[in-house]
Amino acid sequence: MAKVQWGFGGGGMGQGLHERGGGGGGVRAVPAGFIEIRDGQAEFRHYRDASDFAVIAGAAAAAFVLGFFVASMRRD
Repeated sequence: MAKVQWGFGGGGMGQGLHERGGGGGGVRAVPAGFIEIRDGQAEFRHYRDASDFAVIAGAAAAAFVLGFFVASMRRD
């Protein structure tokens, strides 16, 4: 199993001889896990992606800041 992301874009500007444009795209595929076989049993194990931890840390920081502001507003 893999996590796959893709995106494409393009654009242009100008007219006639001075017209310019471009485009591009990209694809990213990373493994989502592996199959572990032990004692005749197979089990899928997920990889933990560093971005998962970044999202959790960001949400925790946002909750802390929001809590700080709410607490400071209640004091006034």
